[in-house]
Amino acid sequence: MLRVMYRFRKVLNKLTSNITRKDENSEQYMYIDEYRRISKGKDAKKLLSSRKDNIYLGKNGIAEINLDRWAEAQRYEERSWMSKSGLSICEDRNSQHKKNFDSYSFIKDKEFNNAIEIGCGPFTNIRDIYKYCNISNITLLDPLINRYIHHPHCAYSKQYIYNTRVKLDDRPIEQFSLRHDEPKFDLVIVINVLEHCYSFDKFCERILSILANKGIFIFNDKLLSLSQIQHYSQNLFDSGHPLRVADERILDFLKNNFQSIYENFNSVDTPVGEINTIYFAGMLKS
Repeated sequence: MLRVMYRFRKVLNKLTSNITRKDENSEQYMYIDEYRRISKGKDAKKLLSSRKDNIYLGKNGIAEINLDRWAEAQRYEERSWMSKSGLSICEDRNSQHKKNFDSYSFIKDKEFNNAIEIGCGPFTNIRDIYKYCNISNITLLDPLINRYIHHPHCAYSKQYIYNTRVKLDDRPIEQFSLRHDEPKFDLVIVINVLEHCYSFDKFCERILSILANKGIFIFNDKLLSLSQIQHYSQNLFDSGHPLRVADERILDFLKNNFQSIYENFNSVDTPVGEINTIYFAGMLKS
């Protein structure tokens, strides 16, 4: 695990330094407001002069924002899926995630008593995961879940995933906790969610508190170097995706707390170009 991470970091540092040099030599600016309107070039530069997310920048990137900024991002996210154009969409790259996780082969035929998907959106990834393993109880967590249930292609509109009834919870992960009489989760799924959270430290704390001993954590997100985040915070404002946690901080969390059972380092196309991603599954260390 450590050796794999070390090799990856060396490659990542080389890639991101090249990307950063390319960006720094361009005059490309971008501003995306909460109504999903995109401005570029001089228009974006003018808007950026009065508002940027660099006020939240720290040693781990943008790892925490205030609740007002988070609420704005949630409004953006609701418009993405519940507006006229969003209502016709059937998935949120779920098939791509399935492919990059090798069809969840690492949990094939395994038995799980209690599973949760955090930041499930309208479509969920657990509907794919469910096909490859046995899950007795499912919780879906998303601050917008009571809106998403009305999406015409919502995977849980009848509060079932296939033949399993699901429990819906609209708390953000930072505020989610279990009662003393509730069992912990032996499967926790977090796919492409971090940028929709408001505190990475609280996210980590909550994950570790709800995951059962030797439970499985399935995780995917973007990997940005601190230098990339510093650059983007000056040249890009994205209303819907404020949290940008430095790759080293994410990798350290995974390395320190989980025994790896699956790793796939990939990339994804974004409005600012191709960005590195991680597809990871691990067992919680004792």
